[in-house]
Amino acid sequence: MAIERTSDRCGGIERVVGELAQRLSRDHDAEVQVWSGTLGHAQTCDWEGVHVRTYSTSRRVGYASVKLFSDLKRSAQNFDVIHAHGSSTLVPLMGALAASGTPLVISPYFHPQASNKLLAIVKPLFENTVDTFVLRKARKIICISETEAELVYKRFPNTSTVSIIYSGVNAEEIQSAKPCEFDGQLILYVGRLVRYKNVHRVIEAVAYLPQRFTFYIIDEGPYRNHLETQIRDRGLSHRVKLLDVCSDATLFHG
Repeated sequence: MAIERTSDRCGGIERVVGELAQRLSRDHDAEVQVWSGTLGHAQTCDWEGVHVRTYSTSRRVGYASVKLFSDLKRSAQNFDVIHAHGSSTLVPLMGALAASGTPLVISPYFHPQASNKLLAIVKPLFENTVDTFVLRKARKIICISETEAELVYKRFPNTSTVSIIYSGVNAEEIQSAKPCEFDGQLILYVGRLVRYKNVHRVIEAVAYLPQRFTFYIIDEGPYRNHLETQIRDRGLSHRVKLLDVCSDATLFHG
């Protein structure tokens, strides 16, 4: 099974979990269940051969859920592997506490910086307690790049179970994408709008680029209002555009 945190939209972790669950179920005759915290309503459904349970939660409690933990604790022995995602939440801690004798795999998606000043104060304590405990309990830690693995080794020097599995891309869709007809040089960002993504740094850089450069930002997130204010205050509204979320089909083919 896999447990993760999710929001009301499909982001990077959600895409990875979905693809992994679907492929394991389809190609390897494995029974896969995805248990997830959600900011929406709790529900149970079957998706592409994968059993999905979502538990209502909030950001304030690190996407944790008492009901999710109790269900996982009661059912952990029925699973061959528990795979928890996202070290910046309490979800992996729930997996580590509930797993008991079931092998635990962690995909940390580790970020060296916090998303705001308050979390930056709390982050060192969180790493030294929660993250350290979880990573020591893990049978295997899966990082998505050499950079992430180096960060994990640096912050948690006693860690010795790291493997690197790169994130996949939809190569066929990208290669078949319709060329964008654009007068000038276009810089494109597609991703959740949170501070640690450093989109604001790119906006700052645009002011120093020649006028032929334009920056398009596609997606939404809690940092959107800040970016809108930054764009307006720097007088870059004609060169930096904040666009709404769109489907992959629209993104690749217009």
